[in-house]
Amino acid sequence: MTLKDFYDKNGSLSSMMATIPSEAAIQRLLGMLLQDQTMEELKRAVASGDVPLAFRAAHTLKGTLMNLQITGVQKKASDVTEALRNASSVEDAAVLLPVLEEDYNDMISDLKELVGGSAS
Repeated sequence: MTLKDFYDKNGSLSSMMATIPSEAAIQRLLGMLLQDQTMEELKRAVASGDVPLAFRAAHTLKGTLMNLQITGVQKKASDVTEALRNASSVEDAAVLLPVLEEDYNDMISDLKELVGGSAS
């Protein structure tokens, strides 16, 4: 998978290139996303009913994806964030989380293929 292929499927390469005009630098930043544990933190927080932690994790994930111009998954993270904003329970977020997680995992598989890891 090329960087263009990754962004054609997951976001906006032209927007990313407007911020960081080096494909090598973008690819290095994307590779760092493979080490990010925010999605796992979000899942744990939702499972335990911890609204403040779930909100922080969802908001962090949304921001990370927005900064990397991974727009499709970022929209799903935004939906989860808004479900948790001023919420008293994780109930609404728990309904949205599986959709986010599926899209996130698909994006991670593409990312692994892009950076040369196994696309499991």
